[in-house]
Amino acid sequence: MADQMAPIRSDDHPHVAFLRRTINNFIDSAVLDWCKLFGNRRQEDHHWRNVVSDPSAFERALLGELGMTADEYEHLVKKMLDYRNNFLAHLGKALIMTPPELTPAHKAVVIYHRQIFEHEGKSNELVRLPNVAHLALGFAECTEEAIRAYRKLMEDVS
Repeated sequence: MADQMAPIRSDDHPHVAFLRRTINNFIDSAVLDWCKLFGNRRQEDHHWRNVVSDPSAFERALLGELGMTADEYEHLVKKMLDYRNNFLAHLGKALIMTPPELTPAHKAVVIYHRQIFEHEGKSNELVRLPNVAHLALGFAECTEEAIRAYRKLMEDVS
């Protein structure tokens, strides 16, 4: 199978600037929002520890479902915060920007969303919040739409 990302790695692609900027903007937005929920609990009003009713129980469940130790989770948080702090919120001294792996971060959001939806929120507070199934469906639909758009762009170039 050919490398589907090869077109954006080549400066020869006619839409490379657009593709790179668009992908980077989505990554940056995801990291910024993730850090609001999972970053520094003393600086973020919406950090999960400031929201859930039993932080210790939720932390155990979060780590268990992520399949991580507390140290591994803290490493994930550090990587996300370092990216945010050094490339998004401030410009650090690092010369190479390496976005963090978003798969475990996404999984943490899904776990937290389920906690809020099933255990924390009152029904009148969650009127516009998608339930767990709708959140998963929305993510899948957005992923498929992005794949279709990317493939269409690649076809237009060929």
